[in-house]
Amino acid sequence: MRPVQVLRDLLPHPARLGPPARALLSALPHATVKRLADDLAPDSTAATPVETLATLLADPARVTGLVAQVGDQSRRLLDSMTWGPPNGTVSDARREVSLATAASPVESLVARASSSPPGRTR
Repeated sequence: MRPVQVLRDLLPHPARLGPPARALLSALPHATVKRLADDLAPDSTAATPVETLATLLADPARVTGLVAQVGDQSRRLLDSMTWGPPNGTVSDARREVSLATAASPVESLVARASSSPPGRTR
């Protein structure tokens, strides 16, 4: 389900939904998206890292699998973004994080493309 454009114009997050994953991923630096794609779907045959991750995130079973890998604190964070505003603030949100280096609940979500740092506006 995708809200109609007029809702996006009137409300920052219609129905508590954040922006589409493809838009968020496209706004991130290429190296960040490539690292995420390499970590999460190393055997992908998609043409671009954005396409790799957008395809992965469109598959409910794959997303369920990624969420199953995180700890309770990360799940609580996702729950709060589900029922509250779909955004939050952390210091140094654009730092590089990989599956191997993720040390906090937020980093664990970012490393699994379950949460995204702010990107540049295109």
